[in-house]
Amino acid sequence: MILQRLKLDDYYGQGRYTKREPPNPEPFYAHLQSHLEAEWRKWVHRNQEERQIRMMADGEISRWTRQARFEWGRRQHEEVMAGARPVPQGIGLSDVLPDPKGA
Repeated sequence: MILQRLKLDDYYGQGRYTKREPPNPEPFYAHLQSHLEAEWRKWVHRNQEERQIRMMADGEISRWTRQARFEWGRRQHEEVMAGARPVPQGIGLSDVLPDPKGA
């Protein structure tokens, strides 16, 4: 007498394979210029939630309320103006960086 070893899939699925559907196609708007621009505008906010959680875990802030954000930004600004932090590069730094036009 020959004993056959049953595979688990054969035992429970009675030899049938599970249905495998093809992946969903990309939406029609995936490569439109307006959609790509909207995705590009959202890129700057990609890690905000993780950063807020990390700051609360590290004790930099107690709660990430509007007032806490304001105070944190004010402290960062004071440290930059005092020279304790390097100057960040970006927009809206008119009181830190001199005007290139000399005005």
